Amino acid sequence: MDGVVSNTEPAHEKADAFILKKYGVTLDERWKEIKGMRELDVYKRAIEMYNIKGATPEEILEKKIAIFGKFKDDIRLFSGLHTALSLVKSKYNVALVSSSPKPIVEIVVQRFELSKYFDRIITGDDVEKGKPDPEPYLKAAKELGVRPEECVVVEDSINGVKSAKAAGMKCIGITNSFPREELERAGADYVIDVIVELPVALEAISKN
Repeated sequence: MDGVVSNTEPAHEKADAFILKKYGVTLDERWKEIKGMRELDVYKRAIEMYNIKGATPEEILEKKIAIFGKFKDDIRLFSGLHTALSLVKSKYNVALVSSSPKPIVEIVVQRFELSKYFDRIITGDDVEKGKPDPEPYLKAAKELGVRPEECVVVEDSINGVKSAKAAGMKCIGITNSFPREELERAGADYVIDVIVELPVALEAISKN
């Protein structure tokens, strides 16, 4: 969802910056290292990276969920998203696999009426281990009733690509958050620059 379907990064960064400022933390380049991870894992790492005292990951996440809706006007769908998903959904079963907690996923899905495109929705709350662990994508495959090797994942983050490949799936990277070279280095089998290229990329990757 974050970085492929919708540009939620401004909303996430504002919410994170607002909360972490209360603990004396200013977001810097290190924040990129934990992009794409499950929110609870993000805050576990943040506490270590920034030496945050007096807070648990669960407490920070609870505060993030509570205020995220205030920044929903900063969320935008990527151009051509509805067209691309309509074409994809007409030919394939589709699952949305997000590292975000369920309340945040629901804000985005409901705001942009996206539920019609997805047969299953897996959130960070539905798994024990988040990306880069393969569990989120393996759970999605199981719920769709397909084998991992039959799946193609679309990912914008390094941790997401690693999760997909660890699950034994093909992966299309999209350069919304990381450059082509980094996605390829992480293991992406095919890379696109905009979501409207997705139907063609799926056709190409399915032949390999």
